[in-house]
Amino acid sequence: MEGIQMSYDLSIGEEDFNITYNVAPMFYAAIPETGIREIYGMNGLEAVGVILDMMAYFVHHEDELRAMEPDNGWGTFDNTYKCLCKMSLASINNKDKKWEGD
Repeated sequence: MEGIQMSYDLSIGEEDFNITYNVAPMFYAAIPETGIREIYGMNGLEAVGVILDMMAYFVHHEDELRAMEPDNGWGTFDNTYKCLCKMSLASINNKDKKWEGD
């Protein structure tokens, strides 16, 4: 599997996040052009608004996004939403640091 990425590896400051690529369709539904990669290179203060907008999209499109859950169970709506919540707090706690990703 060399060269094949199985997850998004994101970090800001000392906080790291690993999110399965199985939820990529959910991220791209929320931000069609870039998905979660929209925050790459943004500082925490810039990214928190993007993440909160994504969370709002998740709340308003829950049924649609739940339908995107993979059959193998890796990448649920609930876990992805919880991760976005943690990422919003990480952005607030690291407002001057930059988001980095895979």
